[in-house]
Amino acid sequence: MSTLLSAFRGWRIYLLLYAVLLLLSHLTLWLFESPVSPGDEADQRIALRAVSEERQLTDDKAVIAYEDLSGGTVAGKPAVVLLPGGPEGPEVFDPLIPRLKEDFRLIIPHLPGHARSGEQLPDYSFRALADYSRQLADTLGIERVHLVGYGLGGASAIHWAHGDTTRIQSVTLIASIGVQELELLGGYTLNHSVHGIQLGAVWLLHNAVPHFGLFQALDINVPYAKSYYESDQRPLRSYLKSYKKPMLIVHGTEDPLVPDAVAREHQRIVPHSTLQLYRADHEITETHDDSVAGDIRMFIERVEAGEARTWEDASQERLAKAAKPFSNVDFARFEGISLMVIMLIIVLATLISEDLACIGAGLLAARGLIGFWPATLACLVGIFIGDVGLYLAGRFVGRKAIRKAPFKWMFSESDLDKSAEWFKRRGPMIIIASRFLPGSRLPTYFSAGVIKAGFWMFIFYFLLAAVVWTPILVGISQLLGNELLRYFSLYQDYALWALLALILLLVIIAKAVIPAFSYRGLG
Repeated sequence: MSTLLSAFRGWRIYLLLYAVLLLLSHLTLWLFESPVSPGDEADQRIALRAVSEERQLTDDKAVIAYEDLSGGTVAGKPAVVLLPGGPEGPEVFDPLIPRLKEDFRLIIPHLPGHARSGEQLPDYSFRALADYSRQLADTLGIERVHLVGYGLGGASAIHWAHGDTTRIQSVTLIASIGVQELELLGGYTLNHSVHGIQLGAVWLLHNAVPHFGLFQALDINVPYAKSYYESDQRPLRSYLKSYKKPMLIVHGTEDPLVPDAVAREHQRIVPHSTLQLYRADHEITETHDDSVAGDIRMFIERVEAGEARTWEDASQERLAKAAKPFSNVDFARFEGISLMVIMLIIVLATLISEDLACIGAGLLAARGLIGFWPATLACLVGIFIGDVGLYLAGRFVGRKAIRKAPFKWMFSESDLDKSAEWFKRRGPMIIIASRFLPGSRLPTYFSAGVIKAGFWMFIFYFLLAAVVWTPILVGISQLLGNELLRYFSLYQDYALWALLALILLLVIIAKAVIPAFSYRGLG
């Protein structure tokens, strides 16, 4: 026993203890699912065809829970499908159900990605969730549907309405996400990076922490994080602009998750839509349940009576506004805690892509959401944390790895010492140049740590390059806007390869072409 403990002395004993606890935690989940109930399960379930990542219906089955509610008989009652979109799941509609079920047949799919559904699917995007909801309506034989989408469920409602124009009679969006330009950092590439960070963090929380099922009670789970990561909001603007049937938009002016600017933009590009704003946050269905339920009831009754406005009823003034391209509306600049949150998002985004985070920060500054200097400072802090972390990882982990097989067969301590001496002479130029060459920083900074290049020398020249590069990139992004993303993407993809090709060309000229034309070469 003493021999075993000595073999795992120090940090090894903690690593072994962590591995044992993690194994026991996953074993508990496998055997007992979860000691914490995720919520009341719907009584009704149905097997639908699974939707692949390519949006094709497969032969695999996905079991979806749902509720089919109505006060009394469903005969003659309009069918209303409520699509949830918050991490808490279908219970966001609980305050509305008693006020609506007497007049309507309410269908509530417990879509995967929310608290009450544990089904594993190949695709969790809101496009796929719209396909599951459409299959559910097909199976239940519902020919006419009024859609009500909350949060992310609003995006699913927009998708469904776009692809099923005959069946969908109206759409109601409650605290709904929508057009890409007003989501997070304003661009798909940047938002995809942020959602990737969220997905990675949630996955680690649920899978790399021994929690024995306690985290199953959390509203935010891996499928929910996947629903954002696997979704693409870019088509939603064109889908909304082509929508012709009645639409009601209900939103809170104090919503911290989905700003009311989203609802205002949706109202602009859907010229016949009706916008109802309340002084409320994202929990509008709970805090203003009576008003929201009343709005929905009156709206659907007007649709059924043929009195609700459609695209043909839109005024010329609103049609003209809808035809205008998107431009920055009057946004409220982030302040206080909200400013700290957006700066933290920028800091985390730099850990995925420093340059794309700088461009995103510049776009936020261009939209007036954040000042130029707070945006630049957040980028600098994130760059400093990430790049110094690379150097330290190389210094304290990389050097030890070099001493073990198979690396010790390829490198020797003397090789490292020679590289360190060379880096002392050329290091400043290399560090500064790497800042302007995307793709070269990780190997450069990690290698600097491996060869134990001077820490303060590294910090000085790294900060010097970052202080020059970061404000320039943020500033250019603020001036040029989204167009810069396309050019940067090309630059990022080819800059390093172009440099390597240039170096190879110079080597060929120096070693082969020039000697060939020398006196000895011609002789």
